[in-house]
Amino acid sequence: MATHYLGNHIGASCKLTHLKKKDRSYFLSEWNDVFRKVRGDSRRRLKLLAKTLKISTYALNNLDAWLLKKRLVAILTLGNLSESNAWNKLVKLTRHKHTLLSMSAFHSLIKIDPNGSMLELGHLIIDRQDWPIFSMIKLLSEESPLTSCEKLKSIAHHYSDEQLVHILQYFEQLKCFGTSNIIHRILNESHNDSLICRALAALNDPTAIHFAFEFIDHEKWYVRVQAVNAIGRLGTAKEVPYLVARLSDPEWWVRYRAARAIVKMPFVDTNELKKLYEYVTDKYAIDMLNHVVAEKDTR
Repeated sequence: MATHYLGNHIGASCKLTHLKKKDRSYFLSEWNDVFRKVRGDSRRRLKLLAKTLKISTYALNNLDAWLLKKRLVAILTLGNLSESNAWNKLVKLTRHKHTLLSMSAFHSLIKIDPNGSMLELGHLIIDRQDWPIFSMIKLLSEESPLTSCEKLKSIAHHYSDEQLVHILQYFEQLKCFGTSNIIHRILNESHNDSLICRALAALNDPTAIHFAFEFIDHEKWYVRVQAVNAIGRLGTAKEVPYLVARLSDPEWWVRYRAARAIVKMPFVDTNELKKLYEYVTDKYAIDMLNHVVAEKDTR
């Protein structure tokens, strides 16, 4: 029924003015499903239909429903409607112990007001360790990457090393700028290998490439991997010898990342690779270069 009504009324004047009580839950689920699939003017018409049917009032009441499914659909609906009257109730739900319920409330708040919600509640993406980080990264990258970066930068100094690892992961995935001071401080002062790895992964300032050199001979192979990655990402032709040296590293993953970093550099063409083969004599280095070049050719 709902799909039939929606299909008829998205592209035409709305004639549906009332929903029977028994139809509301089903209609709401269908309305959200169609809303997810359409864009532009079709969404505007869906919102107009929802306003005519006073859907937001029904959804607001369902925020206190006993059934979890009803509450989740209500949260989703209010976010899709950008219903500001739901703000306080949704903020309260972000503190609920149920992971999906609290995360959904945060998602809807982001839809209602991306900047305001991040400024007021952005700390929750770190404090709520039960919220899957990659789900949050996807949400924030789509809805409010710039505001998210600014909020995370402003609160970073309040957190422990373990939580800073997550903040740096957000910096890396959201491609945050202006994070140099935080990253540099960590690389200068920290002795936490996991934190150092994340800081090297988030390093995006070519003028700070010297930090990567400081960890290129680190005793832990996974730290050396991130140092190699950073040099490959930020380096120029003059940094290639540092990567060539790592082709003989005792750890396979370091050799592999060094080879990939070299091959991916924009100035390394077929002629440059030939010169490199003439220069490299180590058996492991040659094997790894062969492996990565073959890998590249099959893509």
